[in-house]
Amino acid sequence: MNSRHFVIGDIHGHARALDAILNAIAPTGADCITFLGDYIDHGPDSKAVLDTLIRLGNIARPLIRPIAGNHEALLLAALNDRDAEREWLRYGGEQTLASFGVAKISEIPNHYVEWLAALPLYIEDDNAVFVHAGANPNRPMNRQTENDLLWRHLPSPVYMANGKALYCGHTPRTAPVISPLFVNLDTGIANGGLLSCYEITTGQLMQANRWGEISETTQAVAA
Repeated sequence: MNSRHFVIGDIHGHARALDAILNAIAPTGADCITFLGDYIDHGPDSKAVLDTLIRLGNIARPLIRPIAGNHEALLLAALNDRDAEREWLRYGGEQTLASFGVAKISEIPNHYVEWLAALPLYIEDDNAVFVHAGANPNRPMNRQTENDLLWRHLPSPVYMANGKALYCGHTPRTAPVISPLFVNLDTGIANGGLLSCYEITTGQLMQANRWGEISETTQAVAA
């Protein structure tokens, strides 16, 4: 069976959309799924999203590759800083606490925090770079700043000097931006939009809304 490589954009606590996407793509042991961060906050089921990702990561196949987003960084910063905690709560943290059924960030079970803290800031393959937010196109990945990787908004495509395709989320759009060397898959499910999943080899695009309804599978159109 031929392997497939799926890339999934910002989820923001929408477990029903994530489950619908995973059921629709039906990954096999030959497949790989790269997640672009922002698993938590805003949506109603951050705990369920993390449970799904952790469960998938505990099996050998398919290969699961989650990277960190700025909302994961906000939660980790909030653990030991009251000002950071207030900022996190203002940007969706209250919904995350509610999904865990707790009132304080310190009550989130340790194994979730440890999983979040272990997430890489980027993944680099032979032909592509996967980040949450953005990158300085003229720097090698091992010299990128955390601010660029987690917080940089890309209102227009960025093309890496090394010639590799850049896959990112973070900057919400009504439709994904897909071209041979730049792909943005944040389609705003945090604000009533869709969760997007793109299969690199075939160019197949699949989307789900917050209720878990799948949009018609289409062939992605280059930006």
